[in-house]
Amino acid sequence: MSVAYVDTSAVVAVVFHEPGARTLSRALSDFSRLLSSSLLEAELRSTFAREGVEFGEQLLSSIDWILPDRPLSREFNAVLASIHRFDRPGVG
Repeated sequence: MSVAYVDTSAVVAVVFHEPGARTLSRALSDFSRLLSSSLLEAELRSTFAREGVEFGEQLLSSIDWILPDRPLSREFNAVLASIHRFDRPGVG
């Protein structure tokens, strides 16, 4: 089983045919399971409303939802720290 976390930018890119959408769509189709947080739905609906496009419920049908039961501060701090190290070679 292969699993991928999908964020809003990936779905928006595919749906609105942004540059690289075809490659991204093929890559996502290779995964047996797609995960996202419930924020995906809110952000997608907001984007569709802003663009004046009708939201189709089928967009969510292949997503399995993860619902963290705690703040993700530890994970965010780790990611930000790693980005900071890459942005400043020789530091960290």
